[in-house]
Amino acid sequence: MDIKDQTLAQPDVRITLISVVCPIRGMDSIFKTLEAFLPQDGNISFQFIIVDVPDTGRAERLKKEFPWAERAEGKPGDSLTVLRNCALAQATGQYLVFVDDHIGFPRDYLLGIDRAAKKGFRIFGGLVENANPATVQSWTHYFCEYSKWLPTVVEGPMTDLPGSNFVVESGLLQSYLPFPDQGYGLETHLFKQCMRDGHELHFVHDFRIYHRHAERILVLWRYFSFNYGVWFGRTRDFGMVRRVFHAAAFPLTAAILYLRIFKNARKSPQLLRRFISCTPLLLLTVTIRAAGEAVGYLRGAP
Repeated sequence: MDIKDQTLAQPDVRITLISVVCPIRGMDSIFKTLEAFLPQDGNISFQFIIVDVPDTGRAERLKKEFPWAERAEGKPGDSLTVLRNCALAQATGQYLVFVDDHIGFPRDYLLGIDRAAKKGFRIFGGLVENANPATVQSWTHYFCEYSKWLPTVVEGPMTDLPGSNFVVESGLLQSYLPFPDQGYGLETHLFKQCMRDGHELHFVHDFRIYHRHAERILVLWRYFSFNYGVWFGRTRDFGMVRRVFHAAAFPLTAAILYLRIFKNARKSPQLLRRFISCTPLLLLTVTIRAAGEAVGYLRGAP
């Protein structure tokens, strides 16, 4: 059955995908993502929810070009958590999938999620590959953000999952709702709560997305390196003495990040070549990330 023929209101939705529009990526990113989703194989019922804010000019185009996609609406300035809560209020799928608005899909994406779900996993993440591999900047961003989930990483239980490609069984997620509106990072706190309660996080190779990475180096350094490091440092559950120690040791943090990337990249000749080619930029980027993390430790919890 062609994906375009599916209606919005299906009695038994197997999979709900949720994607929040990110203003940093520009106007057209979400449309490219939906276009990539169109040629799905299989006969798996789905619901695709796009979360946006009013008066962006996207609503009419979504309705016209992608009538099978639903729209949830937040307010300008709402946090990612608030926007996701808007989508969860109308999600009906048995499995909820969180994806970015700047990704591509293979034809068997839904089938892969279904295969993983049938293994009994309740919370699991899939592969992330580089969708724009032509530039050193893109590979630098890819290695920094997804080194823990490269295709060379063995499947199995993990303590973390890729934020742009993870799935949660609806009943499990419902037990943790609603999410606090501020200071709550789903990929950090939900995973921590699930592991605390004995729910294993699984990394699987059944399904993958193609992630478009930043190619403007200042955007990469500001938003995805320094600012992310600040947020990460502030969310760590450390006392003051430990925070000061980690802040002072930020060069060591940068070295550990670099070596972790190398450890996983070296298992693939292709990835290793890419890793070597972007090493100068990569070393500078992980240092900026570690410096941001040090600032976050010193600023304290949000």
